[in-house]
Amino acid sequence: MAGKHNCQHAGCRACGHNRQTGTVTQVYKAVDQGIDSDSRFVAVCADHGSIIEANNLKDAHYLRAHPLDWCDGCREKFEGPADFLDT
Repeated sequence: MAGKHNCQHAGCRACGHNRQTGTVTQVYKAVDQGIDSDSRFVAVCADHGSIIEANNLKDAHYLRAHPLDWCDGCREKFEGPADFLDT
């Protein structure tokens, strides 16, 4: 039996506020959301619109729990804007 969650969107496997960032992160089965992906699942940061692919549900859950690893918006929020200019 799948874990309980409060998201009612098609293909949603998990959603909630991330403890680390306070943002809403979700796991979806890509095809059920109409997401064109080579991977079966995706993790989404709903606050920033970032999406990352995952080959299996276990990896997708890990990514959902660690948005600072892949969401630029979350990283900017906690680490500040990236400074790509050498001074």
